Amino acid sequence: MSEKKEDMVNKKVAIALGVIVMVLFSGIIVVFAYFSSAVTLRDNIIAMKDEEILSLQSEIETLEGQVSDLQDQVEAQQNQILNLQNQLASMTPASTAARVINVGLGADDNPFYNPPFLHVSGYVCNVGSETAYNVRLHVTAYRGSVLVIDTYYNIGTIGKEDSKQIDENFEYSGEALTPNSWTMTPEWT
Repeated sequence: MSEKKEDMVNKKVAIALGVIVMVLFSGIIVVFAYFSSAVTLRDNIIAMKDEEILSLQSEIETLEGQVSDLQDQVEAQQNQILNLQNQLASMTPASTAARVINVGLGADDNPFYNPPFLHVSGYVCNVGSETAYNVRLHVTAYRGSVLVIDTYYNIGTIGKEDSKQIDENFEYSGEALTPNSWTMTPEWT
């Protein structure tokens, strides 16, 4: 009987060991499955971060290209400024003599008055460093291809860095002028 008892104890031990092995094996499988999903999740996160890094690197390259282009534009503008400054510095005093320009000089056609007229108003300015003599405004206006107004308005003398206000009507006959067909050109000696 002791042998039977011993066999029974051995069977119980074997069964207990088998159960323990099964529990341990199940635990290992559960741990492996958990860590496997954790590793997969980590790999997915790393892949997303790698894609984000690549996208940001591409954006950096694009921005660096834009910076380079803008630096080239700045350099070109600086060269243009230098060229203009050199041109200005090389101008002779004669080029800074009297210089007459229009400032805000405009015209309005008034064809419904009797007689009709072109109203010219604004300023003629001497932006030069010397007096402008015999200043006059050459006014022309057309109706289609026909010259309707071709006259001079005498302004006189304009001192250096001075201006004269113009507010004059130039009469004509017939139909209305072609819109924006007029010119007002200052002349001087």
